[in-house]
Amino acid sequence: MRVKLKGIHRIKSRGRYYYYAWRGGPRLQGEPGTPEFVVSYNAVHQKGKEVSLDTVKGLVATYKASAEYLNLADTTRRDYSSVFKMIEDDFGDMPTTALKDSRVRHVFKKWRDAHAQTPRKADRMWSVLKRIFSHSIDNGIIDINPCAGGGRLYKNTRVSSVWTKDEVELMRTRAPYSIWAALSLALHTGQRQGDILALQWSNVKDQHIQLAQAKTGKEVSIRISQELRIVVEELKRRQKGSEQLSTFVLTNSRGKPWTSDGFKTSWSKAMKAAEVSGRTFHDLRGTAVTRWAEAGATVPQIAALSGHSLKDVETILEKHYLSKTQTLGDQVILGMDRARK
Repeated sequence: MRVKLKGIHRIKSRGRYYYYAWRGGPRLQGEPGTPEFVVSYNAVHQKGKEVSLDTVKGLVATYKASAEYLNLADTTRRDYSSVFKMIEDDFGDMPTTALKDSRVRHVFKKWRDAHAQTPRKADRMWSVLKRIFSHSIDNGIIDINPCAGGGRLYKNTRVSSVWTKDEVELMRTRAPYSIWAALSLALHTGQRQGDILALQWSNVKDQHIQLAQAKTGKEVSIRISQELRIVVEELKRRQKGSEQLSTFVLTNSRGKPWTSDGFKTSWSKAMKAAEVSGRTFHDLRGTAVTRWAEAGATVPQIAALSGHSLKDVETILEKHYLSKTQTLGDQVILGMDRARK
């Protein structure tokens, strides 16, 4: 006998269906028609929706159960978790009817600005709260987002944060090879740290490195340069020589895939040992874009290489990196001089 369960909300994401107890409600376990699914459904409804949708805490709960949140990268979800707790602690009991009051925006801004001494954290708090409200609007739970817009407190554009050749050389000669290899892969591919650490040998083809970016889902294919091929071949040789074969291209000193926290700790130690400061791993992404531009690559070519949008490439080149890079300006003058001769 087939039991008809009421109120189930179905969402399709990346070719797969997910089922929720109600629109905006918690996700159900198992597949429809299975005992696991029925048990999950009954368990949720027996709790009587213990988190009310009439409070901010309820909005947080519905967002945490959504496909939108569950499809985020693991690192992003970890970043959000501490913000969820802050929101629940400070505003959990706030009724959703209060969101219609024009004064509530000031309350939320004051909450964010209390952390202005750590602007990136403050911006993340505001961004997560805004996303929760936006999700609730999409699901018909509320009809106004008091955190729409709002601006950013963090203004550092990393204008001067292009890795110099000397800094790269210091890391090559002083950092452990496992760290240098990660740096080199980032410098030659322009990819994020998470995608570099997740790179597997199956992504490395004869002429290209092919991967799907975890953050955007975008498929990118980067031709393996001569310099990068040397690094890739050396990584293969080292894994074979140590008999610590792995499906991952980059491994730690024990031959295991890097964890995000483990790599960050080792990276910090290597930077200190190499006496390189004021640079981040993420700066390698912009440095790659800058180097490609200096080599004559066009904006569309750089976008194809890095997976950036055309607009993002232009932003990087115009505002964040090249404003203090002399090479491109010099090329113009030298070209004019050659033309006169």
